[in-house]
Amino acid sequence: MCGIFGFTVGQESEFSSDFCATVTSALFKLAESRGKDASGLALSTGDEIRILKQALSPSQLMRQGGVKRLFDGLPSSARGPMTLIGHSRMETDGSSEVHKNNQPISKMGITIVHNGIIVNHQELRKEFPNLRCETDVDTEIIPVLMAAYYEKEKSLVKAVCHAYDRLEGAASIACLFSKWDYLLLASNNGSLHLALHPARKIIFFASEESMLKTIRKKFPLFASYETLQVQAGRAFLVNTRNLSLEAFSLKGENPQFLEQIPSPRMEKLSDISIVKEDAPPSSFQAKHAELEKLLQDNTTAIERLRRCSKCLLPETFPFIRFDASGVCGICRNFSKTEVKGLAALRELVAPYRKSNGKADCLVALSGGRDSTFTLHYLKTDLGLNPIAYTYDWGMVTDLARRNISRITGKLGVEHILISADIRKKRQFIRQNVNAWLKRPRLGTIPLFMAGDKPFFYYANVLQKQLGINLVMFGMNPLERTDFKVAFCKIEEKNKQARHYNLSMFSRYQLFLYYGKEYFLNPAYWNSSWADTLLGFASYYLIPQRHQNFFEYFQWDEDFILRTITQRYGWETAPDTESTWRIGDGTASFYNYIYYTVAGFTENDTFRSNQIRQGIISREAAFRKVKNENSPRYESIRWYCDKNGIDFERAIKTINRIPKLYAFV
Repeated sequence: MCGIFGFTVGQESEFSSDFCATVTSALFKLAESRGKDASGLALSTGDEIRILKQALSPSQLMRQGGVKRLFDGLPSSARGPMTLIGHSRMETDGSSEVHKNNQPISKMGITIVHNGIIVNHQELRKEFPNLRCETDVDTEIIPVLMAAYYEKEKSLVKAVCHAYDRLEGAASIACLFSKWDYLLLASNNGSLHLALHPARKIIFFASEESMLKTIRKKFPLFASYETLQVQAGRAFLVNTRNLSLEAFSLKGENPQFLEQIPSPRMEKLSDISIVKEDAPPSSFQAKHAELEKLLQDNTTAIERLRRCSKCLLPETFPFIRFDASGVCGICRNFSKTEVKGLAALRELVAPYRKSNGKADCLVALSGGRDSTFTLHYLKTDLGLNPIAYTYDWGMVTDLARRNISRITGKLGVEHILISADIRKKRQFIRQNVNAWLKRPRLGTIPLFMAGDKPFFYYANVLQKQLGINLVMFGMNPLERTDFKVAFCKIEEKNKQARHYNLSMFSRYQLFLYYGKEYFLNPAYWNSSWADTLLGFASYYLIPQRHQNFFEYFQWDEDFILRTITQRYGWETAPDTESTWRIGDGTASFYNYIYYTVAGFTENDTFRSNQIRQGIISREAAFRKVKNENSPRYESIRWYCDKNGIDFERAIKTINRIPKLYAFV
């Protein structure tokens, strides 16, 4: 889920340490899109491994002179051998405010940077208690396993293979060794690329090929370098003195000569970071009985609402109209969605299919059930070679990240993550929520989610960057939430096939509605306004070039869940029976508002669409939404704590908003 990068220059290198520092800065900046919660570097000079890491973004660390500090003491004209590995972190397990949780991590003579998530690291820690894991992060288990298996096998290659055999999830790694002149580069999902030219005595690597292409453009002397992907299930051992490469399979199918390890030596390990006192760990998971009691459950009053006799929509739904039989206008005007079918899907993808092993499809992957199944089907049933893409704006939960890692690791699919400046994004959320609490209107709730809409914009950017013409989304057409626009007093009568395709007049009305709200509530004029505008443009204005998988494949909830749970161990949320939006950290908060104030949520609209489509009975849908609409205390606390929102103030304010069903 993070970004890794680096290079190695051999003993006969023509590159000075000054030049290597310049290249380090360029790579460090490029990696920033993968994560900004923390960053770090490790530099091997042949007799010392220097580590520098901080809970800062790469840009912040460089502004503090981090790269200069790393190369301090080396003569400016010094040549190799010299190897650098770097990391830009998007925080998952383990707080980035705790120094030892950030990468590079050194353990058992191995210094490692890792992109991905190991989902079974807790179980493996229990299996190897004598090796004393010291951090909260999953990465640490990798060198622990490698060291344990090396003691048994006396073979580095076998140790690496055994370690990967035990790992569940995605793992692309770069490792330095205190004892040996080796750089290990390995991946079980292909999210690792090399750039090399033997005559130049330098090898680069990075999580994304585009980073290496940018380096080639920035430094003309690297223009002739060719890029090479570390294929899923493959690894390279690079001799850091002469830059010879030996490829091997992580499945253990390797020739005997690879097991020869050069004569050992010992590099001193030095952490030159400026270490502050570790911040106390977050306590948002703790039970707070008094705060939980603040959450209202108005189910008794809500159940008295008049509802459509065919679906679940209540009389508080905006613009709803019932006929003499009690049927709402949405049901009367509904036409069943007809999927185009698998034959049409195969016909669609056929022109894009590549036989040379290159990626032929970009798949949007949120970690949710539908995008997970979409990636599964395209890879296993259609035989495409996809690259998965995630835009993380700070509200992708750890559960979603683990599910992303599960499937990309299992399928060996390269995963590109574009990480926003998460601290800043969470600041924007806090500003907009606090502004909303001053003038709570149901129509302006989508401002909380504006930050995730550049997801569409970056899909277009990646498509162009990667030269991939087929982009596939797994958007379920039954998950329409048109009421969010309707609460802005906009009735879109001519529904488009895709819910973001509002008519131009409705877009104009929407823009005017938000303009009015900004005028009436100056608190919205905070530092988030430009980001909100980008979100609006990304969702409603830029061309959408993707295809939607579920316009071709009949959506079947039970079949999809059975497939992804049985084949990939897809994880569900502990606090709800619902499997929709459980990886979205915002949903529990805004659905609490909708349910408390209006008496319905997204779940009601989703289940109502299923009823109309003939997928579920009205009685079964009622049973499901009763559970799905229950307030999710832990998830709401997570949302508030992550974004710095005062939970008590927010919930009390929401509870005081006049109910649309107060007359019942």
